[in-house]
Amino acid sequence: KFDNYTHSRGVYGMPFSDVAALWQKIDCPVLLINATDGYSHRIGQAGTLQYFPNAELVNIDHAGHWVHHDQFDQFIDVVRTFMTRVTTP
Repeated sequence: KFDNYTHSRGVYGMPFSDVAALWQKIDCPVLLINATDGYSHRIGQAGTLQYFPNAELVNIDHAGHWVHHDQFDQFIDVVRTFMTRVTTP
């Protein structure tokens, strides 16, 4: 799923600097999955990845903004690999 607020106006009218400050406080592992044929303004692009202290960005080719629908098998592989890595002691 995705959060509609991440690809529209600032969350509740918050300036970008406040949103970036919130992202910087997320210390758990974060997986950002973007579709190469999706929205042009995606989290993890245009320098936004720098605000996440523990994030991984994966771009999936030949998918639109519903990457989980367009490239289901690849999406599941990426999520499964990430979850295995971050939950295995």
